[in-house]
Amino acid sequence: MKRRKFIKNAVALSVASVLPYRQAEANNSIGINSDVSENFIIEKERRIPVRHQADVVVCGGGPAGIGAAIEAARSGAKVILVEHAGFLGGTWTAGLLGVMLDHQNKKGLVEELKQKLIDGHWKNTEHDTAHLFTFDTEGMKLILDELCAQSKITVLLYTYVTGAIVQNKRITHIITESKSGREAIAAKMFVDCTGDGDVAFFCGCSYDWGDAEGNTQPMSMLGAVTGLDFELIKDCVQWGGFSTRQAKRNLIQEIRNGGFEPTYRMPCLFELNRGIYALMAQHQFQMKSVSRDDLTRASIEGRNEVHHIVQALQRIGGRWKDIRLVATASQIGCREGRRIHGLYTVTQNDLTEGKRHKDAICHVTFGVDIHSTKNEHEHTGEKYSRGIKSKPYDIPLRALIPKDIEGLLLAGRCISGDFTAHSSYRVNGNSVIIGQNAGYVAAQCALNNIPPIDTNIRLLNI
Repeated sequence: MKRRKFIKNAVALSVASVLPYRQAEANNSIGINSDVSENFIIEKERRIPVRHQADVVVCGGGPAGIGAAIEAARSGAKVILVEHAGFLGGTWTAGLLGVMLDHQNKKGLVEELKQKLIDGHWKNTEHDTAHLFTFDTEGMKLILDELCAQSKITVLLYTYVTGAIVQNKRITHIITESKSGREAIAAKMFVDCTGDGDVAFFCGCSYDWGDAEGNTQPMSMLGAVTGLDFELIKDCVQWGGFSTRQAKRNLIQEIRNGGFEPTYRMPCLFELNRGIYALMAQHQFQMKSVSRDDLTRASIEGRNEVHHIVQALQRIGGRWKDIRLVATASQIGCREGRRIHGLYTVTQNDLTEGKRHKDAICHVTFGVDIHSTKNEHEHTGEKYSRGIKSKPYDIPLRALIPKDIEGLLLAGRCISGDFTAHSSYRVNGNSVIIGQNAGYVAAQCALNNIPPIDTNIRLLNI
């Protein structure tokens, strides 16, 4: 009964937030009065309806976006959350990465989500996963829906951000595309949690990409598998009672025993919840997360390889005879994206020095984790740490403030940093906390008409 009431209220909230229909929408088709040539089309001028207005608009509903939207709403702002998928959670859910990374020292929403997963019996409690907090991805979807409804956040699913309106160096609207057509959303503050810095890019912000040669870390397609007996395969599983590195070596040897060579030399198998395991065992090299063609190719090839890996294990028989693939991720996991230039750039030196800041918004403990940028480098034995010894360090608020535009904050992996630092702070536990502080600051800016760098804003201690 409570869940039925939650769904009814969530739908009513979303509908009530829509501004009155404008007759101009009837002419919202690009097929009307457009000039067409062989190589391009010219759209005729048309009116785009401003269908929503808010104090804060958060773009992207992954770990960073969830943190930003919920904290902004809890701080008193009217919030709209825009997400292109049919559910929230990003890499946690669409990517099937049902694990929290760099979460042990985090409070705030990270702690709250962990407790809700435990209370709802969505967390894996049958076997100790040590530093990995693993959970059922379907449970996470439900929890995020409920939290947004409770915070009175207007959630717009199946909606792509395709542009931005900038006036006097300040973003005033985003342009979206959905089954409802092309629409505009106005706000006092925006938070870019798209992972690739899409909103900042549409605003014309400068950015960095990849390493010095433009090489990026690979993408990975994950799969969910079942039909396994933990006691029989535990030497190949990431868990608290066994060396994680040795488990990876054992797993890749088993895959090889089945007659297949995976593209990832350190494959992982970890239990999400009650017999459901996540399998991360492949890499897609030299792909760009901002290229439709690369994403398409990487997803098709990645999905194919996951099937081949499972089939290889099935061929071994014995403890693997009943393994079956129940799903591949609906969104391939991307480790790289645009790194937008901010007022401060987090660098490798920050990691090696353990840099602290007065305007710290997140304390990172995760080390350097640079997956091989090219296939030929994967089996050279090069460590993902690249030999860099890092110390816990701070992310300052200034790294979330783009230097080229006002009215916008960054959160998640698109914040201002270099290639090496990015490999450390990009993981989801940090994204939530970065997002939470970005949402809090955005709310203060919107409600009090102040800039994000204002020294009177008291940052969250989470």
